[in-house]
Amino acid sequence: MDEVIDVVPEKVEAVPPTVEKVSTSPVPPKPTPLRGSTFRHCVEFLLGGRKMRRQEWPDDGTYVVMRDEKLMIYKPETKSFHSLILSTGDMSGEDWVVISKE
Repeated sequence: MDEVIDVVPEKVEAVPPTVEKVSTSPVPPKPTPLRGSTFRHCVEFLLGGRKMRRQEWPDDGTYVVMRDEKLMIYKPETKSFHSLILSTGDMSGEDWVVISKE
């Protein structure tokens, strides 16, 4: 699977070096999801030829890319590109991530 690039600068939490965070839960922690960004912020990456996807989408290889001057979605199950019509939810979503070039 392609590597996902975090496009939002990280916030650094100041923790004194003597304090150790310890979980008391018997359940192993879930991996934290990558922080995403807005579609508006990621458009520049699309225009630069990068691939994008939403974190809420299944990690099956589906991605969005500019192709032939149109916004296209690649669906791995059919191995084909389709025109993408963005919903309001897609445009206002804050879980877009940029996928690195191979």
